[in-house]
Amino acid sequence: MMLKQIKNRVAKFQRDERGASAIEYAVMAAILIVVIAAAVRALDLDDIFSTMGDKITAEHATGAGA
Repeated sequence: MMLKQIKNRVAKFQRDERGASAIEYAVMAAILIVVIAAAVRALDLDDIFSTMGDKITAEHATGAGA
């Protein structure tokens, strides 16, 4: 009797796909993070934003553009 209950629970667990969707979304999110990080490095966006920030700061300090 106990063996039959264990067998039924194992079979039910094998058919359950609720966790599969969560895992798929986690994998897609991880891939997106890697792609975005690679794009930022490849396009050197950090340098671009630093340069823009420096220009804005310099213009603000000299009063240019007002």
